[in-house]
Amino acid sequence: MISLELFNQKEIRNQIRKMIFQGETPTLSSLKPFLFEASKINEQRYGKILELLLAYLSIEKLKAFSASFGIQIKNAPNGGDFDCIANFQNEIIYFEAKSGNINNLKAASIKEFFKRHIFLAPFASILFLDYEGGNNKLDVIINQFKNQHLGTRQIEEIRKITSENKKLYVIESDVIILDIHNDGNILSNLRFALQYIHRYLAFQKNLYFSQITPEQLGYNSVIL
Repeated sequence: MISLELFNQKEIRNQIRKMIFQGETPTLSSLKPFLFEASKINEQRYGKILELLLAYLSIEKLKAFSASFGIQIKNAPNGGDFDCIANFQNEIIYFEAKSGNINNLKAASIKEFFKRHIFLAPFASILFLDYEGGNNKLDVIINQFKNQHLGTRQIEEIRKITSENKKLYVIESDVIILDIHNDGNILSNLRFALQYIHRYLAFQKNLYFSQITPEQLGYNSVIL
């Protein structure tokens, strides 16, 4: 049986995906003992393994209180299928993962992710795009959502953030899209996105510190 943590490595995922979706024989020696049949059932299983991996990494490596994958929520948009929902210090974070060829990525899939975010109203939502090819095409796809509405808010600005070989798009302070084409390590990208959210909130708190006086909170104070 293949270790779940091996799926954290992009090269492993690529070769298994090619086995299942294209019927190719693996070239990596670590995968030689394992052959997966190209079938619709295995295609579905591959997607579920990615969801399970997100839940596993959240608990095992990032110390989430709990995490579940393949969650069905009644009355949620687009069938109500949430890939992974994790509880970090009583803050709910929703993860979605999509993989394949960039030419098969549709704007409608990202819209569905936005709709689930609005419905669930989590602390933050993170979309993983584990796609091959067309590195510049993703900029074009993401840019389509500028000036569109995310619930009652309008997406006025989309920022692309790069750090070494990592890249993410900030749609809103609580909506992140991760492009893990270059750095396919899911765990390191998870940390990258969560670190951005943490830094944003920490800066926001410091920004409000000078604007809120202790008196407004019911305390007496003097300025030294």
